[in-house]
Amino acid sequence: MKVLKFNTGRLYTDKGQRIAAARIDSETVAMYDIDRGIDFLLSIPELCEGEPLRSEDVMRAYDYGHIKKHTLCLMPEIQSMLFDAANTL
Repeated sequence: MKVLKFNTGRLYTDKGQRIAAARIDSETVAMYDIDRGIDFLLSIPELCEGEPLRSEDVMRAYDYGHIKKHTLCLMPEIQSMLFDAANTL
């Protein structure tokens, strides 16, 4: 599973706002915001199969509240992978 990691530049902490995200299926993205300590499953139906996930897609869904599930606690391996990726930024 390919992980997208980026910093939004928003000043939630002294390190900004570090995000890690990964596509789960054709329109679902798991996302971890390490600086706010929250994770989600986002619905992004406009994703095209085979195209890379972009930070703009993730942030648009996040900012507009396109949330399918408010926690990844039932997916601990994905949650851990995203946490580790965001923590490297």
